[in-house]
Parts: sequence; C-alpha cells; structure tokens
Amino acid sequence: MQKKLTRKDLENIILASSILSAGGGLRFNEQIKLIEPINKQIILENRPRVNCLALIPLEIGAANIPLITNKLLIEKLLDKTSLTKKIDSIITAEMGQESIAFLTSFISSLPILDIDLAGGRAAPRLPINIFSANALPFTPEGIIAINSQLQLQKISKISDIFQAEKILRKIAIRNHGSCFIAFIIKISHSMQKIITREHTITRALTLGENIKQANNLRKLNLKKMIEGTIGNVIENSQSGFSQNNIKIISSSGKIFKIINENENLLLFSESKILAQAPEIIALFDPKLKRGIHCSEFIEGRKIKILIFSPIKSWQNKRGKKLWNKFAINELN
Repeated sequence: MQKKLTRKDLENIILASSILSAGGGLRFNEQIKLIEPINKQIILENRPRVNCLALIPLEIGAANIPLITNKLLIEKLLDKTSLTKKIDSIITAEMGQESIAFLTSFISSLPILDIDLAGGRAAPRLPINIFSANALPFTPEGIIAINSQLQLQKISKISDIFQAEKILRKIAIRNHGSCFIAFIIKISHSMQKIITREHTITRALTLGENIKQANNLRKLNLKKMIEGTIGNVIENSQSGFSQNNIKIISSSGKIFKIINENENLLLFSESKILAQAPEIIALFDPKLKRGIHCSEFIEGRKIKILIFSPIKSWQNKRGKKLWNKFAINELN
C-alpha cells in the first residue's frame, strides 16, 4: 500500500518529530532546510517486499554539533557506491532525522518505508531499534561513511549490530563528532509485519496535523503535561554524545530535572523518577508551537514538559531492557 506525501505532509511530519525526537535528532530548522530542494511528492510504502534491500541514511554524532549532511553529500554517496542499483527503498533512521530520508528518497526516486529504525522516536544508540525490540536482531550489510570533506570509507565485514555501533561511534569521533553514514538491511517477513503494524511515519503525520489543529495540547493523548521555566542547564559532550542536566521550575514552584544524552532519557522530581525512555519526554515551546532541540535548552525559556507513551513495540520487557542497557545504564 502506497501513499504520496506532499510538501505539507513532510512539514507536518517534521513538526511532530520535534516532539517525538525528545530533544535529539536534527534541529527543527535543519530539517526544514534539508527538504527545501524537494519539488515532487515522496512515495510512502507500508508493505515492502520480503527480501528487498533498504537503505538507512543518517548523521551520527553529538546532537549539539551543527549538521553536515546536505544534498551534495547524499548525491556523492549514492553516486560513488552505486547503492541505487542494489536497494529498493529508504528507511528513516529515527524521528528527528526523517528529512535525510526524504531527501535521499527524492534524489534516488526510491520510496520511503512507513517505519523509522528507532521506533517512533529518537534513540542514542543503534542497538536500541524497533526490530531488536521485537526479537529480530539484524546485521547491517555494510556501512558507508562520508565526512564533510567528501572522504568515503567502507566497512564490509560486520559481525552484529553491537559491532556496528562501536564502528559508527569511532567514525563520528574521528570526524570531529559527526559523520554522514548509510547502511543496508534486508527486509524479512517478520520485519514486514512490524512495518505494517507500527507505521510510525504515518503516526507522525497524524500527530503533526493534530498539533497544528489543537488549541489545547491535552487533546494530543498525553500521559502528563507540566508547565514551567528552564532553570540552569549543565552541558557536557563526550564519546560522540551531547549530555545535559536540565533544571525546570514548574509554575507552582516545584523543581524537576531532566537528564539528556542526545535525547531526554529521565525526568525526576524530588529524586523520584516520573518518566524514563522509552517514554517520550519532550520540551514544547508554546510560542514556537513545536518541540525544542537539546541545543535550544536555554535558561529562562518558558516550556511545557510533554510525556507520551511509546509505540507498542517499546512496551514489552525486551524493549525496556534495551533502553536500560544501552541508554539509561550508560549515563554518567
């Protein structure tokens, strides 16, 4: 089943992603800029063929580093590696990087699959993905990296997703914290079922439309909403991640704390955990009427903390265990 995405659809998905990315991914303005060259509709595919190859393009590195990915880098990668001869479709890496997938789809004329690898949100590490959450671990069939100087690197022998994560982090650090990469996966019958069931790009489109229409954010099926002001922000960056501790003072004077590693992972109040990933913890700016990126966490900014339940794939024990092992337990 296919759907044609218009420019307005792409903008609505990016608007929703400003919340679903939970402070991570690309900046909102970077996402909008990336889709500027797109002058035709993008095909969204809900039921890919089994055994087809899908390309996953993404930028890896600390979320607070400026974007390096652009049309030229994507064209260079596709041209030099002849990937368009092998692949049948494009998969979004995470919510917050869908514009890279949209632009790759536009350049290659390949459809986008109705899924993102991180499962309806952004995730700090590759082992945290929607397929592993459903007991479908996969190994990328080769990684291609390109830096801002258009230097290409190919890695063909990869044992598993864990080795792939280590390779990608090393590449990012070696390229001053950020690098544009792409890898290929083969769609199995079980993966096809997950894509058809979760359809996270369509969910994001619906959320974006609702954000534009809703005068009251409580209509967005929130678990919780807290109004407040950002207090002090303690920033740090290491090992290819941006790390932040954010103090938020609610309108009633209550103190909240968010721990962020590229994405908002934990929400505390008085040392009690109120929410944690895979729940989506987003900061929403009422004036901008969108979610804000971790680089926009500024002292004195009035915000609303929005908490959403994750998609079904993240609500099982296996999914929560992945987040604990590869995100929560990695916090300093």
